[in-house]
Amino acid sequence: MPEPARPHDHVVNFYDTDDDMVDDVSRFLGAGLSAGEAVVVIATAEHRESLSAKLTAHGIDLAAAGADGRYRCHDAAETLAAFTVDGALSQERFVEVIGGVIADASSGGRHVRAFGEMVALLWADGNVPGALGLEAMWNDLARTAKFSLYCAYPTGIVSRAGDLDGRQRICAEHSGVVAPRG
Repeated sequence: MPEPARPHDHVVNFYDTDDDMVDDVSRFLGAGLSAGEAVVVIATAEHRESLSAKLTAHGIDLAAAGADGRYRCHDAAETLAAFTVDGALSQERFVEVIGGVIADASSGGRHVRAFGEMVALLWADGNVPGALGLEAMWNDLARTAKFSLYCAYPTGIVSRAGDLDGRQRICAEHSGVVAPRG
């Protein structure tokens, strides 16, 4: 499995089960926390809880990491809403909201590893152009901010959409692709 560690790496994980995704993402995040890096999680409540439990089970002290600003969690839907204006994603608001989160996490020169599910929420809602646009916004932000990004899409939603072109375009927006385990 590719594990991004260089600034600007942007990996996408297509997963069959939540357990598979949580295992993969927790390895990515845990490696960063263990190395003193900052971690930003933008996920659903269920996945935030699962990731926290998995990281804790692997000996990561999330309370300490949170206290020193190295572990930050945000709700995916709420964060997405913060840069949606009149039903459309706003590049300007994205830079303010997400750029601010990344800048805060990187204070002191720390490398940042981020995990996000906002794109999967858009795709699940049938907003494939929005998901692709958000992937491009992340890549634009990477031109001015140093971070590694790990995205995840359940295979059920990208297959259900039946949009081969959209799936290919998602892969093209990423520096690495993690295929389902099955």
